[in-house]
Amino acid sequence: MIEQVMALLTHQPLYWIGVAVVVLIFGAGLVKKAVKIVILALILGAGYAYYLQEAAQAYVESARERVEDAQDQVEDVQDRMSDVRDRLEDAKDEAQEMGEKARDLIDRAEDLIER
Repeated sequence: MIEQVMALLTHQPLYWIGVAVVVLIFGAGLVKKAVKIVILALILGAGYAYYLQEAAQAYVESARERVEDAQDQVEDVQDRMSDVRDRLEDAKDEAQEMGEKARDLIDRAEDLIER
């Protein structure tokens, strides 16, 4: 069977032309499909790259917002600590004044007792 086909092809050049045309058409179809696959792959790759870029930008923006929130919280804590420090200083001053008044009262009481 194969031998007959080979013999027919070798003796009839017109069949060679027909086979060559079929091979060219088949090859052109393969090339078209390959080009379509490459184009599809490029489009998908570009879309995925765009998605990754958008996701990265969203992540960076979210991280910036978190950092800003943390900075605001740190500033709030620093303000509160400053208020507490001021109140402690005021309480210390009041305690010292009360201690001085207590010493004065004790000294007066001792003077009164001695008289």
